[in-house]
Amino acid sequence: MPNHSDCPEFIELVALTAAGTLARCTGLTPDEAGQAAVAVAQDIQALFAGQSVYVPKGTNWQKLRRNLDIWRAYQTGELSQTELGLRHGLSQGRIAQILGEFQGPHPHRPE
Repeated sequence: MPNHSDCPEFIELVALTAAGTLARCTGLTPDEAGQAAVAVAQDIQALFAGQSVYVPKGTNWQKLRRNLDIWRAYQTGELSQTELGLRHGLSQGRIAQILGEFQGPHPHRPE
């Protein structure tokens, strides 16, 4: 569990990460991105000060994206189940399960 002395380092990392992302994804200059990122980091610190916050890995959306890629590649005939398994580091059986999840009505199935 992080202690209170870890918070400033975390907030600094948030600011550095945000500055890089803002500079890369917007028309902001590095100085403007840095100023915006510091403001965001300070807002985050004020919002969560004194709290322990769990940050999940966010693997659910990554798995969904991977599974959609598998489904699309299989549906287009690009790759066989065995080839898909090799590409994604999964067994052919797991590939078959993923493809089975996309049979019939499915909330994430592309139309």
